[in-house]
Amino acid sequence: MTAEKGSGLPTIVGATLPNLKVGQLVDQSQFIFLSGDSNQEDITNNANRVWSAMKCHSYVLNDNPGVDHFSLPSNVNVLNRLLTTLKAPRHHC
Repeated sequence: MTAEKGSGLPTIVGATLPNLKVGQLVDQSQFIFLSGDSNQEDITNNANRVWSAMKCHSYVLNDNPGVDHFSLPSNVNVLNRLLTTLKAPRHHC
């Protein structure tokens, strides 16, 4: 398995709402940010590491600092790495 993630970008994960009311609008100063790819925080992006414990499977998680979530599919480094992986010989148990 090969996984690609972006990181290092401010990513909204929630908002501070001391007095939640119906129809309330959130001011940008209330947003809570973590590092991520602007769409998924690092916690979510790293969740696929469970594959590293799977027997008979290879696993690689490639980090792409500064690359946002929606740019990953067209990122030249990601595409080249995936093509190289596809061309590599497969190892079996």
